[in-house]
Amino acid sequence: MRIFLDTASIEEINHINRWGIIEGVTTNQKIFLVEKGVSFKKRIKEIIAATKGPVSMELTTKSFDEMVREAKEYWRINPRRIVVKVPMSADGVGLEVISFLTKRGIKINTTVMMSSAQAILAAKAGSNYVSLFFRRILDGGGDPIKEIRETRAFLDAAKLKTQIISGSIRDASDVVASFSAGAHIVTIPYKVLTQLPYHKKSEETIKEFDESWHKFTKSPEVITVRVPLRITLGGGGTDLPFYASKHSGFLIAAAIDKYIHVSINRSYTGSNVVRYEEEIEAAKNKEDLNHSIVREALKHFKVADPVNITITSAFPAGTGMGSSSAVVVGLIKGLSEFTGTYNNINKQKIAELAAHIERDILKEEGGKQDQYITAYGGIQEMIFGQDGSVQIEEIELSDENKLKLENNLVLFFLGTARSSSEIQKKVAAAENLEEKIESLNFIKELGFRVRRALLEGNIDDIGLTWDLHWEAKKKLASEITNKQIDNFYKLAKGNGSLGGKIVGAGGGGFLIFYTKDKNRLIRRLEKEGLKYIPFRFSTSGVSIIHND
Repeated sequence: MRIFLDTASIEEINHINRWGIIEGVTTNQKIFLVEKGVSFKKRIKEIIAATKGPVSMELTTKSFDEMVREAKEYWRINPRRIVVKVPMSADGVGLEVISFLTKRGIKINTTVMMSSAQAILAAKAGSNYVSLFFRRILDGGGDPIKEIRETRAFLDAAKLKTQIISGSIRDASDVVASFSAGAHIVTIPYKVLTQLPYHKKSEETIKEFDESWHKFTKSPEVITVRVPLRITLGGGGTDLPFYASKHSGFLIAAAIDKYIHVSINRSYTGSNVVRYEEEIEAAKNKEDLNHSIVREALKHFKVADPVNITITSAFPAGTGMGSSSAVVVGLIKGLSEFTGTYNNINKQKIAELAAHIERDILKEEGGKQDQYITAYGGIQEMIFGQDGSVQIEEIELSDENKLKLENNLVLFFLGTARSSSEIQKKVAAAENLEEKIESLNFIKELGFRVRRALLEGNIDDIGLTWDLHWEAKKKLASEITNKQIDNFYKLAKGNGSLGGKIVGAGGGGFLIFYTKDKNRLIRRLEKEGLKYIPFRFSTSGVSIIHND
């Protein structure tokens, strides 16, 4: 019992070779139609080099002399490996060619046969292989199993060494039936062969075993996930759906070394317990939890047993650092590990799922930058497609430029929080929509300017760009700033700042400035009651820091 691969594709051969099951290759004119632009002889040589066993090549000519000439040409490529495929034609020329060539040591595979009678003639003429076309026999109303059985009975009785190849295989049942009927070889197309390992019940059983093993080894007592918070360096707001879906968005965001921590462990009280900020809530059923993000994350991962979840943050919620999205990202990473739902879930999947929970399930207003930057970390440029897709790529700075940027950025906490979702609803509202679009078009262009400044090392240009951004952003909604914030900004400009911006949607939270006179700016704004927050960029993105 042998398996041949019916193909002319080197990629398919290389793939199946790794399975260690193929012992030969068959080709024909129809197969080569798929391999457009390749040299026929060159590809045959590549197939021979990539495989072991016979390689069948089909004749394309019709007369005796032409067929013999073509067969000898093929045979010379590799006399030990090449098998010439000769079609069984009604005029008997094929049988004449078979008899002539086999007497000269050329191996023959008689092909396109639909009956045992044809196969018997080919075997008597000296053919090394006889190819019965399983499904084509069935298509013509015949019984391929009967034809294979009759041929095998004749070969065994006559003690001929000719071997039966069953071809024209279209599914797994054809393979089993061919071997059961007595075929020595089945030549199988790549598409069919790659389906043979699959069985629905096998997959279900593997999954069941995996889940059982996970329950045995599972659920570490405590998993703690760390997720960086973020600042936006340019293009902020262009990820909002009302804009990105029509014009595409672009922005640059950076993760910083201020973190959300999410800890997950089994609860032995019979209730799901969630601790966040100064709140503690408990519910036997996860559907009854008030913390909507935790509730939906637990539902998504189908967490059956009660858990304790503790969420801690460097800053209060609603301060513009992407903390809500960071919580979702942390829960997804932690619960995927805790439940074993995803093996080594990647950052893109985490970001996509976090955006789905926040935007699609919870209907929270906003874009997708927070989910992606907190998942990936580093300094990232993002393109938000009109189709909802997100392309993300890291901006790699030299150590010198990165240090300069970090040293010249100054972050201040205003001491107030706000609902970013409510402000973003105002931004997306129909009122003054054309003016908002113009402002976001300009903000997007400023995002590209920031990108150029980073890549070209003109770091000071970022401060000047932010000053333009500040004026443009204030036009999006009146809630973005207020008289007190405007006064802080003016003070900063008068004390060494080249430009600045409010972090996040606006209305409170944090102000960040670019300055070449850091100490002067810090002293002046701290006199006004602002809290200076030193930071560095974080490269790691979401990560598990404790698993025990």
